Amino acid sequence: METKVCPSCGRTVSVSEKHCHFCGHPFADVNQQPQQPQPQPQQPYQPQQPYQPQQQSYQSQQQQSYQSQQQQSYQAQQKPYGGGGGNMPPSGGNNAPAYDPGNKITVFGVIADGISIGMKNFALIFVSYVLFLLTCWIPYLNVGTLIALQTLPIRLGRADGEEPSFFFIFDAKYRQYMGEYFLLTGLMIMGLIPAFLCLYFPGIVVALSWSLAFYLLLDKEVSPTEALIQSNKLTKGYKWTIFFAGLLLAIIVAIFFGVLFWLLNAIDVTAITIIGFIVGIATVAVVSTGLNAAIYHGLSK
Repeated sequence: METKVCPSCGRTVSVSEKHCHFCGHPFADVNQQPQQPQPQPQQPYQPQQPYQPQQQSYQSQQQQSYQSQQQQSYQAQQKPYGGGGGNMPPSGGNNAPAYDPGNKITVFGVIADGISIGMKNFALIFVSYVLFLLTCWIPYLNVGTLIALQTLPIRLGRADGEEPSFFFIFDAKYRQYMGEYFLLTGLMIMGLIPAFLCLYFPGIVVALSWSLAFYLLLDKEVSPTEALIQSNKLTKGYKWTIFFAGLLLAIIVAIFFGVLFWLLNAIDVTAITIIGFIVGIATVAVVSTGLNAAIYHGLSK
């Protein structure tokens, strides 16, 4: 007979006993067997790849940081000066406005844009010139109105669509440019006189080179000398375009006045002749202003 030892009292009892008949200690069920853990299938061995994402991420961050710095630097260089008064910045250095050399203008494009801009703003240009003629005899006020007329090509070609009032030429802010305006005028006269004395042709070239100086002075708020320098840079490679655009406009004006005078002589009415003459002069002033606006904004944007 098979026996087993009681773990409580140490007595020997039959193996079939569920309780020790000496001390009553219970035995485990002999029919119950402990469950064996199921073996887990082994995964095939895979060699560990070298860890590189961190290095690639670091290099990507460095490249993005460099590109961001380059873009911020380019945007800072391209930021133009705003108009509207204030002290004039010194010439040269970082105060000089940056321009895009890729801008292009053509003779027929400038003529078409100039006529379009002038005709769209006929009333504003006409009233501005009439108000100037009516008040040009008033000392000190006439300086501000004269400078304000120089800003017409700047205002007309802007993409923001800002339309000034008909009385903008009387704004007192234009008189604060009096010193710089007359200084620039004197510098241009002193430079053009000897240029025209050299058989006239160099004077034409210099005049075309400095043709944007007044607009840069009033729009970009650079110094008079810097306005001459920047105008010379902007017109580089486009002097012939500006020259032939002006020549073509002069031919169109000559034909226009020829036809106008022929019609007025045919009608032979004094009142109509005077009105036609005024309308002709106004049309020439309007188209010329539009032409200057097309040239300036075509080269300086």
